Amino acid sequence: MNSQSAFAWKEFYQKLGYLYYGVASADKQVTAEETDMLKKLVRQVWTQYENSLDEFGADTAYNIETVFDWLLLNDATPDQCMDEFAFFLKNHAAQMSPELKKMILESAERIATAFSRISKSEMRVLQQLGKLLA
Repeated sequence: MNSQSAFAWKEFYQKLGYLYYGVASADKQVTAEETDMLKKLVRQVWTQYENSLDEFGADTAYNIETVFDWLLLNDATPDQCMDEFAFFLKNHAAQMSPELKKMILESAERIATAFSRISKSEMRVLQQLGKLLA
């Protein structure tokens, strides 16, 4: 668990929603397996990482799912989503611990492999993410 209370957790989780939608949609389709994996990761990984709550008393990590679902309904492009995350990361780079960066990348890889093997377009997105997090 992390106790960086000054960190903008709600915005961070929203931007993770963008990132993970960008990964899932890189090959022009978002499968049920990718969506299920996202929800599993939110429950098993992200809600366990730190304990911030939103204004309704729910774990702020659920913002990942909310944003992901909204982007799915609105047909966002992978490039738009990656740009959103990259901008956030650039402005909060000092607050990104090596552990947090590793969790971000591992979750992205698990979403990309949820349906079958990683496609070329998903691989490009994961490589771009790796460079952003380096």
